[in-house]
Amino acid sequence: MSFEPYIWMITGVVVLANAAVFRYRAESLGREEPNLKPGYVAIAKGFVLWLLPPIAMLAVGNALGWNGTYVWPTARRAPTPFDFVCYGVMCIVLIRGLVWVVAHGGAAFLEDHRRVFNSFPSSPLMVKILWTIVSIAVFAGWTVPLLGAKYK
Repeated sequence: MSFEPYIWMITGVVVLANAAVFRYRAESLGREEPNLKPGYVAIAKGFVLWLLPPIAMLAVGNALGWNGTYVWPTARRAPTPFDFVCYGVMCIVLIRGLVWVVAHGGAAFLEDHRRVFNSFPSSPLMVKILWTIVSIAVFAGWTVPLLGAKYK
């Protein structure tokens, strides 16, 4: 059985499950630190608001057969216009997150609320470094299959 038709739906369920865990932790930690509760809740909401819509777009495109190599990189098909739209949307989300973390106080916010995560850097500088490294890796992971894959 191939998971290709379902991979983005499964990913969406995982995002919702993680958001539920963050929400549970937000409630629990919010009782201990009431002044930080709004930030904990914002992380859970932001996780869904920023990740679920693009993943839903990928799921719909995959289900309708609009994708080539981007939505399912092991398919080794030529990229379609839908792949480039998805790539653009995901890059916007990635760049928006990077700008927020590096230039608009996101690193300090995440460091202040790091207890909602299992493991997270304890200084804004380390948050910026980690977020930048992960962003570069994600961007490379998206770009290589889209622009560098050999197609049948």
